[in-house]
Amino acid sequence: AFIDSVAHSIYDNTAKKLNGKDMIRVAHIMLMFKQNATDSEKNAAAQRADSIYNALRAGGDFASLAKTYSQDKQSAVRGGELPWMGMTFEAFEKAAYALQVGEYCAPVETPMGYHIIKMVERKQLEPFDSLYANIVAGLKRQGIEDASAENRIQKLVQNSGGRLTREAVLDSVMNAHIGENAE
Repeated sequence: AFIDSVAHSIYDNTAKKLNGKDMIRVAHIMLMFKQNATDSEKNAAAQRADSIYNALRAGGDFASLAKTYSQDKQSAVRGGELPWMGMTFEAFEKAAYALQVGEYCAPVETPMGYHIIKMVERKQLEPFDSLYANIVAGLKRQGIEDASAENRIQKLVQNSGGRLTREAVLDSVMNAHIGENAE
């Protein structure tokens, strides 16, 4: 069935992006700066990140600090927790993969700002057969049935105004079902 090929595509795309690395779920505290930020604006964000990092090292609670100070409002309300992820900015990913569960790192600069990253969970991508039912269920929840799957994916890409690619839509379906059913 067509939905089977979409499920395979989602899985294969995720496996390719991971390239043998673990799936990871992290939390972060983010202090943003504009892409055209001046050095003084970047320095101000770095100083705020350093003071939050020092508060963590002094025993501060990561989730509470994320809720109070993180400028990523979507994750801040969840104590900084992000969904399962594969690829992000190289510096972010490098710092995140160096962490063990429960560890956090000193502030890391990306084009978005400074991030203090905490490793929440990491695991190997399970075999396709064990994830198949979850992927298909995720597709169906998103209204992507056999006959209309490719059409729906194309519409999502077109309606995104250039923000989404087919791979990004497939990634989000994979991440959504992994997040709902970590088993």
